[in-house]
Amino acid sequence: MPPKRSGAHGNEKPAATTKTAPKAERDEKSHEKIRQKRKAPEPDLQSSKRNRKTPLDHKDPTIKNDDTSSNSRIKKLVSAYGTLPLSDVGLDDPAKATPETVLAHIFNALLSSARISHNAAAKTVRCLIKAGYHDLETLKASSWDERTRVLTEGGYTRYREKTATALGDLASLLEEKYETTRKELSIRLKEIKGIGDVGSEIFLSSIQWLWPTVAPYMNSRNVKTAAEISIGSDIAAIYKQLNEDAAQMAKLDTSLTRARLDGKIKEFL
Repeated sequence: MPPKRSGAHGNEKPAATTKTAPKAERDEKSHEKIRQKRKAPEPDLQSSKRNRKTPLDHKDPTIKNDDTSSNSRIKKLVSAYGTLPLSDVGLDDPAKATPETVLAHIFNALLSSARISHNAAAKTVRCLIKAGYHDLETLKASSWDERTRVLTEGGYTRYREKTATALGDLASLLEEKYETTRKELSIRLKEIKGIGDVGSEIFLSSIQWLWPTVAPYMNSRNVKTAAEISIGSDIAAIYKQLNEDAAQMAKLDTSLTRARLDGKIKEFL
């Protein structure tokens, strides 16, 4: 039998065995304490989704809405220069597509497409109407000398001889009805001496408020001008902003022409 050990260590009793809770129970208690400390209401996921803004929802106040900006420019331009084509040249009923009104629009296209000031062209159109030449029978009965005098009165002196001849040639081409498709109308217009691509564009843009089937139309020079002042070059989109109103489209085209020729485009930048 081994001897008993003396001293402090010899008298020590074996340490009592501590009962330890199972590991799963300890973990659960620990997690519960953490939950109590951090307890917070559960987030409302549906509300979060409703209130969360995506990049598309965010509106930067420094970025202008293109449509709004374009529309304001259109309103400003039409307010300053917008008139219905040939509504102020002395026609009896400029708002109806009568043969006389159509002939006046052809005069306008013929004269305005030449290298002459638009003021002189407009004055000469008034003189032709005053002389009654927008009536086909009166035009057919006029002499070359008579037409030349009227052109001179309007200040259209540079091309008066050639234009007097062209006016005489118009009569035979106007016997048939001119309202047709835009493409066919453009082709037939070019049969008139003195009316090329530019004259055809001028006629189509001015006649569209009388023949809405031609709308929307804008001559190529005005399309470039519209793009320059941030109205845009998409004619269909512009027409939509005008509520697809052919008269307003004609006014806009006239406004762009006048602002461009008067050198006032910078006012709308």
